[in-house]
Amino acid sequence: MKVFQFFLVVCWLGVAAVTAVAFAEQGMAAGQVFVSDIQQLNWRAQFNVDFFAHLLLMGLWVAWRARFSALGIVTGVACVLGGGLVSLIYILVAALRCGGDVQKLLLGQRL
Repeated sequence: MKVFQFFLVVCWLGVAAVTAVAFAEQGMAAGQVFVSDIQQLNWRAQFNVDFFAHLLLMGLWVAWRARFSALGIVTGVACVLGGGLVSLIYILVAALRCGGDVQKLLLGQRL
């Protein structure tokens, strides 16, 4: 579990670094870039739609894991809108709280 947690931290640092550079160079244009790429119906569009499907799945899992409580829904939406900056931290905190029990990590309150 420690290797997994280290992996999450490394991934989060990578996402945070790229996000900081993108924000510094392009500001808050992420949504416009995302939508305009999808409108092109090319490989960038395919990647963005595929990625968005994964974000939706992540958000749904987070909300489901918390039994669709208000906090679970808010956190799930935050994972969709915040991507890896939010979801990687969410998984790291959940992994730390589960004490190495993968079943607890995956099922959360449903255990």
